[in-house]
Amino acid sequence: GQYYRDSGITRQTQATKTWLAQLKPQLNALSHVSSKPSSLASYQRFANTVVETYDAKWAEVSKPRRANAKFRLYCGNKRVVAGFWSKLIKQAKKRWPDRIPALAYGAAGFSSSGSIGCRGVPVSQMLKEAPRQFPAGGVVMVDEFRTSRVSSAYSNPSEALRGQPPENFRWLRPVYSGAKRSQVSGLKCSTSNNVRFYDRDVSAALNIRRCAVGPGPRPTELCYWDGRPAMPKLGQPGQEWVYLPDKALLRKWR
Repeated sequence: GQYYRDSGITRQTQATKTWLAQLKPQLNALSHVSSKPSSLASYQRFANTVVETYDAKWAEVSKPRRANAKFRLYCGNKRVVAGFWSKLIKQAKKRWPDRIPALAYGAAGFSSSGSIGCRGVPVSQMLKEAPRQFPAGGVVMVDEFRTSRVSSAYSNPSEALRGQPPENFRWLRPVYSGAKRSQVSGLKCSTSNNVRFYDRDVSAALNIRRCAVGPGPRPTELCYWDGRPAMPKLGQPGQEWVYLPDKALLRKWR
């Protein structure tokens, strides 16, 4: 939330809604046609609607305020990201003045634009700015494989043959809501004893640190193994969904 407020995205979103209110008839007309029609007649209706609304839309998007807003957001995003890393490094130096700050960054290639009901995060921009703020060689890229699926607590796995993982790892099992009939949002997982929920983001951050700092090589439970698909895996004890009986709570909330 702070990133969206400080960079001006929240304020600009409201301004954009006000600007688009003048194009409500054109946008309403476009909403009734599809850009991927199933017949030639449907495509003809779509093309005619685009031609009819083109002049009004172009007159709005070509105004100087649009370009100014885009440049303002670009500068605001860079300022907020740079300020975040700068503040983080200052806090680290204040706490550990005799150490050189370093960053373990997850090498995940997911989209930063967000999805329905979820806000995007500036993943690429954070990574571009980090080498400018940290010392040379201070940014370490870490493979995020299983970092959000295994508890960050040290499990001290027993010795195993090459390619054969131990079975006593503390899996974080995905939670399935019985009321919503879908996976619980917020990247929450159940602990191995099914007593409380665990934040996958926190688990991933701590596991990434384990991989980068050590001691020793990458922990065994965070390595690749043959024949071990990603969870959930029905029929495999300890790897299937954890069903949350929350239908009664949902009725109470309503």
